[in-house]
Amino acid sequence: MHETPRARLVAYSVAVLAPAVSLLLRWPLWPVLGDAVPHMTFFPAVMIAAYFGGFWPGFLATILSVGAANYFLTQQLPSFQVKSVNDGVAVILTTHFMEEAEQLADHVVIIDHGRTVADGSPVALTGSAGQLRFRAERDLDIDSLLTALPAGSAAKESPAGRYLIEVPGGTVQPALLAAVTAWCADRGVLPSSLQIESRTLEDVFLELTGRDLRG
Repeated sequence: MHETPRARLVAYSVAVLAPAVSLLLRWPLWPVLGDAVPHMTFFPAVMIAAYFGGFWPGFLATILSVGAANYFLTQQLPSFQVKSVNDGVAVILTTHFMEEAEQLADHVVIIDHGRTVADGSPVALTGSAGQLRFRAERDLDIDSLLTALPAGSAAKESPAGRYLIEVPGGTVQPALLAAVTAWCADRGVLPSSLQIESRTLEDVFLELTGRDLRG
């Protein structure tokens, strides 16, 4: 059903007036209630605004209610200011692109088939391991390769023909690269597409779910 300008005006008027009325009703009770449960005072206002106008009027009433509660009822007049986005706003981003999540999110929750499998900051989830990736023929002897690498290194082939070496500490040193190329040279293997990088959220997702990301 098409919303008329008059109905929209009424909805947003209710969104503005409802918090104001709630504040006027709450103000005389200050000697009794003090700053107890200030935000609950405006809950009916938000519900009424959402009922009459839907999401956006309800959202407007929520913002006005939070501002009124902090400004008038909690005695935070001098300190009521948003110094950064993180102080006043939380944005929930749902995405299958792990690179996007790693760049934008402060906190990441990985969900697989409706179940939370990881929860934390990107740094906490990815850890500090440095990575060396390369391509070569399939089914190289991983155990033999590990004997040529620094202690604590880990290596695997996944998928076939693509190899990943992880080094604790976050940095791939020249000695590691030399060890890998020397090991390959001794066996007549020519590695290609060598890449030095850090462990990513996509790596974490694959480890936890055992499957590729689906778009």
